[in-house]
Amino acid sequence: MKQILTAYPNTYFISGHIHNGFGVTGVVERPFGTAIDLPALAVSENGHVGHGLGFITTLGAADQRWAAWDFVDQTPLPQYDFQVVVPTTAALMQTARQQIAAGHLAARYDTVLAALAERLDQRFDQHLFDDPRTDGGTQAPSAPLYTAAEITAMQAGRAQLLTALQNGPLVTAPSHRPALLVPPAPLADLAQLAFVARTLWESPNFSVRSHLALQFSLARLNLILAHPTEFTDAARTTAAKQVRQAIADLVAAPDKTGLMTGWRQLLERPATPQSKELAAQVQLVLQDPEATTETIQQLQQELASILNH
Repeated sequence: MKQILTAYPNTYFISGHIHNGFGVTGVVERPFGTAIDLPALAVSENGHVGHGLGFITTLGAADQRWAAWDFVDQTPLPQYDFQVVVPTTAALMQTARQQIAAGHLAARYDTVLAALAERLDQRFDQHLFDDPRTDGGTQAPSAPLYTAAEITAMQAGRAQLLTALQNGPLVTAPSHRPALLVPPAPLADLAQLAFVARTLWESPNFSVRSHLALQFSLARLNLILAHPTEFTDAARTTAAKQVRQAIADLVAAPDKTGLMTGWRQLLERPATPQSKELAAQVQLVLQDPEATTETIQQLQQELASILNH
């Protein structure tokens, strides 16, 4: 997952579990993006103690703002607010490495990158939680992840990179890369095909087996649409063919309405050994998503035979 996120470093990874309150963690810079540690919603065990802690998040093109609130008391807690700007530190570092490798940024910025990389790889002191004698307690980490001095140094390093990248030339594309990176026109047809397939897949009117076949072929097509320049025309053609075949192979789900009605009528009658056995068989078929039309019709005939006597 970190490898995937590293390819998209302007990422906020939002998670939480360790029952922290506000003030223990918040923003954690990482090489793959920015991790946001959410406070414990129910009962925090350290830091700011509350019973309904959370953030109101505002997304913007240049930044993301996190406003801390106690939602039970309906009280803002501005002392725990924070802001994350775009591009993230991880994205700046990746771009700077590319600029240095291409000769467009002075190699002296390697020192800034190394210092930032060291801080982005810091971890909490885990000794309290790795020791059976203290694990399970409510202590906060023995030291913050970043000291005030480290935060200042990180902000200064980030500012240096941002200034250098804004003032320097951009990395040019390799000469062997095609000048036209816009996907060819058939991609629009693929998007329309994916829309049709998605609509059909969301319908409950088809059998489970054909639903699954459509789902797998649609997943491949969605991947191509998400990363169009990474797939050849042949791969697109094959994916489209598979989706069209899956649509053509859709099988209508058998109608169980009559079987359900007869089963309910059978349960309302005095039970006999024969009716009990038949009721059990019908119930299994009603619960079986792969039940065939032939099986359903056969049971309906048996139900009719009993109910008409």
